[in-house]
Amino acid sequence: MEVMKHFAEVVGRATPGRLDKEEALDKNKERTTAKTIPNKIRKFMSQWQRKTHLTIPKDVHDSMAPYIKHVLRHKIPLSIEEKEPTYLTIENYVAMEEFLWLNDHHDYAHEASRVDCSAPLKMHCYTSARLQEIFKAKYKV
Repeated sequence: MEVMKHFAEVVGRATPGRLDKEEALDKNKERTTAKTIPNKIRKFMSQWQRKTHLTIPKDVHDSMAPYIKHVLRHKIPLSIEEKEPTYLTIENYVAMEEFLWLNDHHDYAHEASRVDCSAPLKMHCYTSARLQEIFKAKYKV
């Protein structure tokens, strides 16, 4: 548990931020957000379990997000600002499609999975359907 707490602190101090440059302690360094660190820690723990085939105890896994939210946020300090929502533009759509079909060098087991990734993008861009409708989401986006 202590190792993961120290690791979260290292990740929090090393990750550059993009928001609240004017409120940062050092005017040249923006603070990272309190949501970025749990995402990075969760990705690390998932990849660790996949690569090593060792499980991280559930109590360690579940206690990291509250630790970051309530303790580490004040210790480093982390920003609690939220990014302004951005919208899918035609330029973004074209860039994503080009990456998926031309520049994505991932070795897919089934090439049809590229179609599965591309279809919701096309549906979102060229129809009036919202993402909730496309993915049959039960939550608000």
